[in-house]
Amino acid sequence: MILYPDFFKVGDFGLTRKSSVTKAGSPEESLRWEEVSEECSMGEVASSLLLVKAMGAHVTPHLYHGVTHILCDLNQDMLHWNSSISISAFGDSKRGEVLHQRLLDMEELQSVDITLVSLDWVRGQWD
Repeated sequence: MILYPDFFKVGDFGLTRKSSVTKAGSPEESLRWEEVSEECSMGEVASSLLLVKAMGAHVTPHLYHGVTHILCDLNQDMLHWNSSISISAFGDSKRGEVLHQRLLDMEELQSVDITLVSLDWVRGQWD
């Protein structure tokens, strides 16, 4: 599982190409993690990252082709993304709308097979 946590500034999804993404632990990747606002770094998405890593997921600060899961504020446990999902599926409609548009843009380049997951879904996987 390659998981992108949606807790960066709204609309800032990082790099879009896997070939452009630096290796985990590189100085460039560390700088990207520092861009998370204090408010978001204390939120539910951030609070679950250690659990996600403990379960073996690779967590990336970039939403690029190759990401399999996005941890975000959903009104349900999980949702397989497609171009016709309703923005009402997201707990935060503004973030959801911007994320949905990014995924639509990515799909134009090639097919996107991403599952949107909530904190409750992550906790359920641990059980």
